[in-house]
Amino acid sequence: MATVRVELKHEPDKEGKHTVFISVSHHSKVGDKYVTKRTRINTGIKIKKNHFYKAKDNYGKWVKSKVPNHRKLNQFLKDEYNKADEKLSKQGYESISNEPSLSEYVEKEIKRCKAEGMYRSAEKLRHAHNKMQVYYNNMYGTTNIKFKNITQLFLDEYRTYLMTEKKDASNKEKGDSDEKEYGLGNHINTVASDYKRIKAVFKRAVKYKVISANDDPFYAYKIEQKATRKDKLTIAEIKRIETLELNEYTPEWHVKNYFLFSYFCAGIRFGDLAQLKWKNIKAGEEDEYERLSYVMSKTSRKDGSEHSIKLPEKAKEILKHYDKDKDDNKYIFPLLNPELKGIVAIKNNISSKNTMVNRHLKLIKVKAQIKTNLSFHISRHSFSDHLRKKDVSVHTIKGLLGHSDIKTTETYLASFDTEAEDKAMDNLFGE
Repeated sequence: MATVRVELKHEPDKEGKHTVFISVSHHSKVGDKYVTKRTRINTGIKIKKNHFYKAKDNYGKWVKSKVPNHRKLNQFLKDEYNKADEKLSKQGYESISNEPSLSEYVEKEIKRCKAEGMYRSAEKLRHAHNKMQVYYNNMYGTTNIKFKNITQLFLDEYRTYLMTEKKDASNKEKGDSDEKEYGLGNHINTVASDYKRIKAVFKRAVKYKVISANDDPFYAYKIEQKATRKDKLTIAEIKRIETLELNEYTPEWHVKNYFLFSYFCAGIRFGDLAQLKWKNIKAGEEDEYERLSYVMSKTSRKDGSEHSIKLPEKAKEILKHYDKDKDDNKYIFPLLNPELKGIVAIKNNISSKNTMVNRHLKLIKVKAQIKTNLSFHISRHSFSDHLRKKDVSVHTIKGLLGHSDIKTTETYLASFDTEAEDKAMDNLFGE
């Protein structure tokens, strides 16, 4: 014989709230005596004692209506109660308290990413999961999300929350429900990025049999996103930056060199450029500066192999401005503090320098009479677009950009292609 009931933990926490448990009692006869074994399942919900109905005839109405989101909380508890009751009849009480936790698995994935040097991926996964935890805690009173709690219905509701325009809760109209949700105002592509990271966690959990494939809500779930147009410079605009006369060794002069070196070197990202050392410059048979070889921080290969490109003459000319007292372990460009140790410190240094560089690029934009809002990453966009216009194969561009998937390159290049559409408009209206 067994019973299931919803109950509160006896001791409150520091805020005076009690954890809500699903209590499963299994009664059996051992010899002449009856023995009761109890399993308590932590639902993660916490409420005050006077907000809880403990009467047996209040099935589905344990949380009082004065509590915000009481309907959702009661539905959640009702679902947990029914699952416990169902599992109890099929498998026995000992198996029902071991539900795998998405939140705990995410922490393991973050540690794995860091161990493999994928710090950017680790940070983005943590950010996506933290946002989900905030929403889940507001709805259900817990930040410990279980895999089973993420359904396609939940994904739809959470997506709506993420994309709903931000509102000031203090400006709620009179009569608004306490359950009214205030969103984050995220762009649809931001939502897609977050969902893809959580989807990858589910995929690995299925692969390593933490959950079954049937428990993956992302199977056959469409993650929507919109194509965006990436800003880029024309070749003529790149030339204007090249020929821009600036006083040597001023901040703007250095920033001009950083931007052009990136453009000449297949759009190397700022974080990678800032960390380049002289050991990344490889000599050839007849040339001291033959190739640039480095491990890309974002699209790094799984085997840790380096991304290697031939240095064009214009990139070599830039290097010659910085090769005094060069040493294999010295940074090429005077950007980062060489005394800093540790990933976090270096990463913060990169971020602050990137902000500084973009600030000076705005000044260069004005002096070079460029209309496009200039930032460092536009060097990468421009390089890619100019290759596309010269009919270089997408496979070659994929290799130069260091993309791991040709679809990424195709999507990336498609965001630049406005010329065909502009030409069609001109033909229609005779311009």
